[in-house]
Amino acid sequence: MVYEGAVLSHIGCGRKNNEDNYYLNGVYRQDVNKDITQFSELQAKQRVLAGVFDGAGGADYGERASLLAACSLSGYQEGFGSDILQKKYLPYVNHMIHCEMQERACTMGSTMALLYLDNNSAGVYNIGDSRVYLMRDGRLLQITYDHVYFQEPWHENSKPGLQNRTTGKKGSKNQLVKYLGMKNEMELNPYYKENILVKPGDIFIVCSDGLYNMLSNDEITKRAGKLKNEPPDIITKELVGDALLAGGKDNITCIIVKTIETGY
Repeated sequence: MVYEGAVLSHIGCGRKNNEDNYYLNGVYRQDVNKDITQFSELQAKQRVLAGVFDGAGGADYGERASLLAACSLSGYQEGFGSDILQKKYLPYVNHMIHCEMQERACTMGSTMALLYLDNNSAGVYNIGDSRVYLMRDGRLLQITYDHVYFQEPWHENSKPGLQNRTTGKKGSKNQLVKYLGMKNEMELNPYYKENILVKPGDIFIVCSDGLYNMLSNDEITKRAGKLKNEPPDIITKELVGDALLAGGKDNITCIIVKTIETGY
């Protein structure tokens, strides 16, 4: 099989800056001053590593955290897996973010959602509430786990977390309980699922909450289903466009990776 991929990151309609970043086989959002960035030239016969990082922090600190997470990933792509993730990548990125916080006297952090494809097998890894979906046979499956604490607006007490994140439910908020940049690295254990058998026609969606908070699972399924035969960059543009039309309250980043049977 051949993997084709594309990514689009958009500032959205309700933010002054884009704190999202992404990674797609060595390509990431280097210029964080650009409100809209995209990449749509990926075609790989074996390995793909794709990731979305949703930064948080005052001023430009969120952009810095997600950039550190994205640019550091290239050094760990070869032979990627849960062991490399937990013993090498996560401790390194967490340390780098803490160094930045000490230097700038600020608070910052980032989510992480990763998809690793190696031949016909997939692995998915996440911290926070950025997600990886699998679209197969007209059905949408969320593979990742949201590390959030659901908080109704009238709750007086809240659990520790980086920030409140608005959800699709009116008047409610989610608060991250795990994120890159946590003080206690022992709690930085990711959710992961490996050895997922990949089939021809599978479509993987890696995205920040700016996409799925604006679009329901049914809306994502219908749009991606109608475009299943289109190139990945068309699917990213349409999904991000739908999220913008629905309000675009947050930054929106979407990676599409399609699996195509070569026939030989």
